[in-house]
Amino acid sequence: MDNSQGQNSYFELIPDRVRALQYIALKKLYSDMNNEFFLGELPGITFIIDSRKTNVMGYFQFEKLKGKKKLFSVIAVNSSQFSRDPKLSAATILHEMCHYWEAVIKKRKAANGYHDKYWAEKMRSVGLEPVLNNQARTSVSHKIKADGMFDSWWKAIPENARKNIFNAEQLLKDNAGKRIATVEYTCPKCGIVMRAERGSVITCVSCNKQLERKK
Repeated sequence: MDNSQGQNSYFELIPDRVRALQYIALKKLYSDMNNEFFLGELPGITFIIDSRKTNVMGYFQFEKLKGKKKLFSVIAVNSSQFSRDPKLSAATILHEMCHYWEAVIKKRKAANGYHDKYWAEKMRSVGLEPVLNNQARTSVSHKIKADGMFDSWWKAIPENARKNIFNAEQLLKDNAGKRIATVEYTCPKCGIVMRAERGSVITCVSCNKQLERKK
């Protein structure tokens, strides 16, 4: 969990098409970082938007959602990620990917948000230095290590590309005419938001509630 401070107003104020394209951008960023920092070993992930806690920028939850045939782990991001410095947003996602790596590659599932030494070692190896916010190690943010692996990778991305990862105007321009095949679903109890194909049947495991098509 990345406990950097966030705000929750941005996502609800922008058009659905922009939100859909930003989801696509999240998935591409995840794929690029999976290849760069994890040798492509991480399975696919489902992204959700969860802006209930304004002081939490992101978190990972193992098997948070249930489809017809399988369970899905998620990386949740605060909606303000899309209006934040893209480098900081990418670092937050990488932070959560380290949790996913520990769960699926190391086969270790830390309980109650605990950040253990295996996760911390992985963070340092990819260029992020954990910052403990409490003694219980349940609230941990990070600093980007200057000239570390992540910092060097980010600097190698062309400036125009990295600054426009989530930029609404640029996404609309680059994807003009592209059909959007997904729609938004939300949990009626906890309020998380995700995108899936029309007609999808998805259950929020934490709440034991079926997600509803967002109106």
